[in-house]
Amino acid sequence: YMKFPPFTTFHGAQFDNVICYYSLERIKNDFLLIREIHRILRPGGKLIVITPNKQTSFLNNPFNLREYTGDELKNLLSCTFRLKETLGIYGNRRIALYRERDRRISESFLGFDFLMLHRWIPRKIQQLPFGFLENLKRRRLLVMNRKLVSSIHEDDFFLRTADHRCIDFLFVAEKPDRE
Repeated sequence: YMKFPPFTTFHGAQFDNVICYYSLERIKNDFLLIREIHRILRPGGKLIVITPNKQTSFLNNPFNLREYTGDELKNLLSCTFRLKETLGIYGNRRIALYRERDRRISESFLGFDFLMLHRWIPRKIQQLPFGFLENLKRRRLLVMNRKLVSSIHEDDFFLRTADHRCIDFLFVAEKPDRE
């Protein structure tokens, strides 16, 4: 277990690659994290960031402190890195149908919160019921849409240049050889 950032146990220029997989959105000081990754990467080292697209998220995940638009993520990474690829993760029609049904169930759960408690209850307190409801929602999706859910495979997803419609971002950035 390590508390970060900063990465106190790592020396500078120690790694060739760093993968930041669905975690940037959960870090309080995202700029400090990016600076620390820059510090521990060797010159020419690569940073791969995968994070949700704020514009296509339909649920306020209390585990996430923020989500990014493509421009926000580019601006954050460009402060210390050179962007190599700005890709988006997309899905075909089957994924679009799954996401639509997922969205509907999420909205039906929010209908029980007629007092809008989720807007003022602290994030930490929201996390327990959120995790429970996410599991319940996925179970309901499976029971009501078994054929659809069981037909989804990795080839239903694809990468292309990121725009506002992608599900998630996959950005590749490089630490310059010389500062």
